[in-house]
Amino acid sequence: LLRRVASHVAALRDAFAAAADRKRDAQRGWLKRKADGELDDARLVDGLAGDRLVFKRRGRTEPLDAARAFAEKDNATSKEDEDDSEDSEAPPRKRSLLFLMDCSASMYRFQMIDRRLERMLEAALLVMEALDGLSDDFEYAIRGHSGSTDRIDFVDFGAPPQTRGDRLRVLHQMAAHATFCDTGDATIPATGRAVRDVLDRRSPGDDDSAPGDSEAHPARRSSKGLVVALSDANFRRYALDPADWAAALSASDAVEGYAVMIGSLGDEARRLCAALPAGRGHVALDDDDDDDRGRRHSAGGDDLVVVFKNILHHAGVLGDD
Repeated sequence: LLRRVASHVAALRDAFAAAADRKRDAQRGWLKRKADGELDDARLVDGLAGDRLVFKRRGRTEPLDAARAFAEKDNATSKEDEDDSEDSEAPPRKRSLLFLMDCSASMYRFQMIDRRLERMLEAALLVMEALDGLSDDFEYAIRGHSGSTDRIDFVDFGAPPQTRGDRLRVLHQMAAHATFCDTGDATIPATGRAVRDVLDRRSPGDDDSAPGDSEAHPARRSSKGLVVALSDANFRRYALDPADWAAALSASDAVEGYAVMIGSLGDEARRLCAALPAGRGHVALDDDDDDDRGRRHSAGGDDLVVVFKNILHHAGVLGDD
């Protein structure tokens, strides 16, 4: 598996690292009211009056949320309020990413037809390898769902696998669950739970209620959580309504939800994708040989690695389009 995704891991890891560097650069500014550093010309009078906190230095500052930035642009604020906003060096906000994998029995059953289980494992490995060592800037979790349950914890937030042996054990657990679980489909409740849990991880200061579209405010957009839900699009068999999945994916403005159809019986994946909000549904079928590539493109699908990169770019995780 690692050999198949190695080149993609390097590219995605570089993209994550570059995004983290841009985020850190954007958060650097003047930290005022310091006891050492460069003399702040705006506090010369305060210094003559005996104030010792009249220096400033470059460092990481807490980025303003959109609501505050909007208010500061249109309403004058006092000099002291501005200084208070820069008074302390705050830790950077981490983007919370949750990858929801389909570990249902049909993933194992149809593995010999389109490699759907193997490709899902490759996607999980891609995520774990690409984000290795970047925990200061991103936190991620990997969960599964199946006919047995709507939540299987493979990787918890804040506890990424540290070695390749640990990552291999995660993949073994995913494959084993798909092999022995009950039939059924918990895609919709699993997605709803994932969105709620990512929402719960947001800081109290993360506010998306400011005027305007988040697409026009990178600061707001970059603080949103992300849920990527994989499914083998087996909705008709279990009489599931795509509208319910669409509602689960878009349940919160503070969490961006995306769906990836990793398998399909006939054109079900394409139909399901069309029923989701524009830009939020993707089809990723097998591309192992020429026949598969033709079938993939005729179904409106892309390579799974390409889909993941497109989602991360669209969500602003790797930079705004």
